Amino acid sequence: MRLKITYPTTHDLAANIKINAALQAALDSVNGRASNHTATVSDIRDQAVEAEVRLADLHIAKKDRHGAQRVYTSGDSVPGAYKWSRKATRFVVERGATDWYLIDVKAVEIYNDGGGSRMILTQAQSDIAHAKLSEGFAVRQPAPVAVAA
Repeated sequence: MRLKITYPTTHDLAANIKINAALQAALDSVNGRASNHTATVSDIRDQAVEAEVRLADLHIAKKDRHGAQRVYTSGDSVPGAYKWSRKATRFVVERGATDWYLIDVKAVEIYNDGGGSRMILTQAQSDIAHAKLSEGFAVRQPAPVAVAA
């Protein structure tokens, strides 16, 4: 599966309607009739936007963002007394050269903890982020420990 996620614009409304229908069909295929704790098309779009913002925060240039992924699991946490599992949706969006794509979607069971999201970077992207982060600090070496004779 590789469905393009475009951002809604008034200029290309027909294309966005088609894309929304394709994204909804992908969600419907795994969610079935469940709707309370499952992902929506808005969740998919929001995660793509959030991932793009996160890459910018990590100072990764647009030309270097290809291959980054964001994994999202729907559903909020519930009180500990709630003992039943809930059907949720887990999906993965991936950055192409210029756009984001939905590359995987599946139903999952969640319990009290609920869902969340996580970025997955390529090694090159991780190196860029670590290099930028390490500009702001130095590592202090521990003082040698004197050994009593």
